[in-house]
Amino acid sequence: MDASTNRRDVAITRALRHHEMPTEEIRAILETDNQELVHRYIELHRERLEERLTEQLRALANLERLLTS
Repeated sequence: MDASTNRRDVAITRALRHHEMPTEEIRAILETDNQELVHRYIELHRERLEERLTEQLRALANLERLLTS
């Protein structure tokens, strides 16, 4: 692995970990050349993030109702 590939992998890993992607999925992304598989992992994580956001928005709405009633 050359230095530029290593820097790229570190940058990708940091970005995906920042968004809480599981380590094993990051590893799979970095180890494959299959762009369809990479896309699937990204889509799967996007779905998880959207579900989490929906839950958080629902919790905030419930909290707001409690605070304003």
